[in-house]
Amino acid sequence: MNARDVFTPEERKAVEGAIAAAEAKTAAEIVPVVATSSGSYSRAEDILGVWCGVLGFLALGLSHVERQIDLFEGLLVFFLGLGLGCGLLARFDPLKRLLTGRADRERKAVEAAHRIFFSQRIGRTAGRTGVLLYLSLFERVAVVLADERGAEALGSRGADGLRDLLVEGMKRGKPEEALVGAIRRAGERLAARLPREAGDRNELADRLVLIG
Repeated sequence: MNARDVFTPEERKAVEGAIAAAEAKTAAEIVPVVATSSGSYSRAEDILGVWCGVLGFLALGLSHVERQIDLFEGLLVFFLGLGLGCGLLARFDPLKRLLTGRADRERKAVEAAHRIFFSQRIGRTAGRTGVLLYLSLFERVAVVLADERGAEALGSRGADGLRDLLVEGMKRGKPEEALVGAIRRAGERLAARLPREAGDRNELADRLVLIG
C-alpha cells in the first residue's frame, strides 16, 4: 500500500482543509505526514528466502531418493526458492509484518518521524509550535511529535490520544478520517493554550505530506 495511492484528491483536500481550519484558531503549525514504510526489512526477506531455498532443496532430495542430486540442479532449486521467498515477502505485507518484530517496527517509525520533524522544518518554527502527526502504513504505527511550546500545549495525554486515534483509523482502513479527526482535536486543544494572535504568520504550508 503506497501512501501516494491511498488518498483520493477529495480526501487530500479534506485533510488540508482541516489543517487550515485548525490553524485559523491556533498559533501552532500542524503537519500531517503519511509514509508507505519507515524502513526496509531486508533481514526478514532474507530469512524467508533461505527457508524457501532449503525447503526446495529438501523437496528435490525427496524426489531423487534413487540417485544423487546434481550440484548445479541443487543450487538452481535453492536460489529459485531464495528468490521466491524474498519476492513473496516484498509484496505481501501481512506476512512481512509477521516476520518482523513489533518493537523493531515501532523503533523505525519513531526514528523516521524524528528525521521528518526536522527535514520538514516542523522543529524550526519561530514560536516553537510545530506539531507532527506521522502515520507509517506498513508498520501501522503513528507518532505524534511536537516542538517545545506545542508539546506543552498538547500534554502527554493529548499526544497519546492523538496517536491512538490515528492508529485506530489505520486499523479500520480509514486514514483520511483519522487524520481529519486528529487535526481537529489537536486544533481545539492547541487553540485553548496557543491561540492565534493578530499578525501570526503561517510558516509551514497547509498540506498533507505523502512519502512513497
